[in-house]
Amino acid sequence: MQFLGAIATAVLFIAVQCQLLDKTEIEVGGSFNLTCDVGRIGSVPAAVTGLYGLSIERTVLTSRKPTTVAVYSPNHSKNLTKFIPNGRQWVIEASGGRGSATDPDSNRASIKLALYVRDAQCADAGLYFCNANFPTVLGVSTAERSQKITYKGTCNTATRLGVMDSQGIVRNMFLVGVAKHLLSRFI
Repeated sequence: MQFLGAIATAVLFIAVQCQLLDKTEIEVGGSFNLTCDVGRIGSVPAAVTGLYGLSIERTVLTSRKPTTVAVYSPNHSKNLTKFIPNGRQWVIEASGGRGSATDPDSNRASIKLALYVRDAQCADAGLYFCNANFPTVLGVSTAERSQKITYKGTCNTATRLGVMDSQGIVRNMFLVGVAKHLLSRFI
């Protein structure tokens, strides 16, 4: 019985270890962390020993297109590029991977990119991606993994909507929370 308990503990540890995000739900002013490395992606072929780099992207509720948060290319002179929204308290760290991307004793296990958000907002809810770029016979391939984080509560984000009145003048209307969601079904 102790043996089965040890196996269950090991399986649980591995499952938790492989998550990108440390939370699946956020609150205003809360925090969350995302760790991006090859062990969390899982779809990089075992024969690939090196990586060109990692990147973190996100698709938030107000946009359908992914936006880049950070790119880490350890063997380039400008190896870490950050895209932190203005006024936000985000920390992005990168480590490892200083070897050649094509060297068999290289950087695959050591390269890591991390995002620490300390001022979570409703607008941070969405889908977060961890991407790995690696060398192949045909050039460069990308593997990715994504994980969703939701917002606990009602979002009070306002969206501006231009509405033409009966005199042909465009009036600005601001939609908040549920009203915005309901109206989006009709326009």
